[in-house]
Amino acid sequence: MGNSPDTLLIAQAVAADWTALGLKVTTVQNEGQIAFAAYRQKDFQAGMMSWYADFNDPLTFLGLFRSDTGQQNYTGYNNPRYDALLDQADREPDAVRRSRMLAEAEQLLLDEEGILPVFQVVSRALVSPRITGWTDNVENFHRARWVCVKPPAAGVTPGQH
Repeated sequence: MGNSPDTLLIAQAVAADWTALGLKVTTVQNEGQIAFAAYRQKDFQAGMMSWYADFNDPLTFLGLFRSDTGQQNYTGYNNPRYDALLDQADREPDAVRRSRMLAEAEQLLLDEEGILPVFQVVSRALVSPRITGWTDNVENFHRARWVCVKPPAAGVTPGQH
């Protein structure tokens, strides 16, 4: 597992749950580079990692588990049906049908326990309507140089809406 405080707390909770089921659990905490090297070499029985969306599409996650992804397919998941669904979805122009194909691929991955999702990171931002230059994005990355505060409307005292 990685070396962040959240990862450690989640890993401890999962280990406690597995221990309660009668499993012998030993956790190893490593810096990111060491953990990912172990994942690439498949030197683990269970691993914990997170992935943030690179782009706004399910393939940012689902594509990691294609059989031809290479070393980034840390689990070694390999299912020709899964790959075929992703290929089919890639060629599908209808968004609704494409979404169904991707959902079917995701369900196949989950049913075969290629991954066991534990949590999903959610970013929330409460932004005043007076703020300009703020653009919501999947990486939750906001450069201060693009953000400004509009002056209050005429006749409005600062602090009032």
